[in-house]
Amino acid sequence: MLVSLGAMIGTSMLCQSIPYTEGFGAKQVAWMLHSGVVGAVIAPLSVLGGPLLTRAALYTAGVVGGRIFTRNFQTCL
Repeated sequence: MLVSLGAMIGTSMLCQSIPYTEGFGAKQVAWMLHSGVVGAVIAPLSVLGGPLLTRAALYTAGVVGGRIFTRNFQTCL
């Protein structure tokens, strides 16, 4: 538990410490690493948590996906 918490905090700090530059670079790789660590921590919870946790994750993904989708169209207009 403490190792996974430390890994999530450490990769988050790594992401925040790298300055943003245009294009694909170190910050994007650090963000992918952080997303992978968070996914590796949350994935077993969905198996152990059952349908309620899986449904909450799907609803969250739908809301976030919808917000990103509408934001992309607002920038195009």
